[in-house]
Amino acid sequence: MRKTSLFIFVVVLAVMVLGTFSIGFARGGKDKDEGPVTLRLLYFQWAPGNALAKTAAGYEAATGGKVKAETELPGFNEWYAKWLSSIQAQEYVWDIIVIDSQWLGMAVDADSAVDLTSLIGNKPFVKQIPPTMKPYYMGDPTDSGKIWSVPLEADAELMIYRKDLFEDPANMKAFKAKYGYDLPSPPDTWASVRDIAEFFYDPANEFYGYINKYGVPYDVITWDFNQVLWSFGGAFWDRETKTAEGYINSPKAVKAMEFYKSLTEFAPPGWPNAAFEETVQSMSQGIVAMAVEWSSFAPSITDPEKSKVHDKVAFAVPPRGPEAHYVSLGGQPMTISAYSPYEKEAADFIEWFYETEQIWTYAENHGHPAYMDVLSSQRFWDILPQNKALYDTLPYVRDIWNIPVYNELLQASQELLNSAVTGAKPVKEALDELAARNQATLDDFYK
Repeated sequence: MRKTSLFIFVVVLAVMVLGTFSIGFARGGKDKDEGPVTLRLLYFQWAPGNALAKTAAGYEAATGGKVKAETELPGFNEWYAKWLSSIQAQEYVWDIIVIDSQWLGMAVDADSAVDLTSLIGNKPFVKQIPPTMKPYYMGDPTDSGKIWSVPLEADAELMIYRKDLFEDPANMKAFKAKYGYDLPSPPDTWASVRDIAEFFYDPANEFYGYINKYGVPYDVITWDFNQVLWSFGGAFWDRETKTAEGYINSPKAVKAMEFYKSLTEFAPPGWPNAAFEETVQSMSQGIVAMAVEWSSFAPSITDPEKSKVHDKVAFAVPPRGPEAHYVSLGGQPMTISAYSPYEKEAADFIEWFYETEQIWTYAENHGHPAYMDVLSSQRFWDILPQNKALYDTLPYVRDIWNIPVYNELLQASQELLNSAVTGAKPVKEALDELAARNQATLDDFYK
């Protein structure tokens, strides 16, 4: 397995994002400090990160002062760059690192994550991890049967819609007269999403039907498109045969992209660059009827201080397609750094975190634990309006890649899916190029 491209990417990204950031404050390789132990945790600044920090703050008291946990919460881009830089430096900075689920293969390939199979694999809390999420949050990118991570934040895409508009009798009557069927609330098929988007589209009054994350930043269009792709019977690749050719450029994939592209006709201005913030803001400002966004980004949409429609939105499982029903899985697992001198202490912290009191502290501070007794409870559903919908996605969630060449695959996907949806390239041409580039990446890696 090759690591050269990963380290080149690490160095370039670290220079671009961090500038003068240095790993130099790392505490001397694997030498342990004397006295009480301090576990250092890395995540990023958002509601689940704050929930982790608040929960972790109770660990010092729980251990009688023997071990405390400090949580660092940089911005999203800095979080990613810091993690990648620590891999390149191969030095001790953090003990527990929360990573995006897709980065796991990169971490394992770089020998930067501890094998948790014996440390955590048989702990009782593992049985609480939803079975549809477990292969992705604890899945083995090397196919060796080992465990390299434990889920922290469970996340999935949700359909967010203006319930006040959907339940308005005049809209219901007009919609049925135009389309011949009842206005579904929530939208239940991708075909109905297009009809509803068209119905509510009113650019003269600066109101639009639908917004999605169509932009190039990070992974946004890839993960938003893939649930449409799967629901149309397509796929990015076949993991068993390591094949992209004939999958992402198949007739079903072309049909899925042509449909996905058609939704942009009803999007607000600026949609070609839309990412997390643009989608959340479009809904919060009350200028769209529907949006697809991650559950963990949704709290601001129902926050009275941040949203004009905080009491007018509802959440649901994204709709089914003509051939299947799948939902894009997000979320972040915890890894223990291979450079940490405190592997046992870090594993003990994770086990403590999954005890009932702590897992509820995390949930009540707007985290979404991958823990069935929490996700399935009315108590959890009452914390945030989207929590019941997140639970309802469990039968449908699915992920794409967590293999070491994730970055190369993602970069091609982001570029070419955006080219297809914006019309910069014809759909078939863009998907053929994507298939060829990803096949070359897979062939190079698995040869």
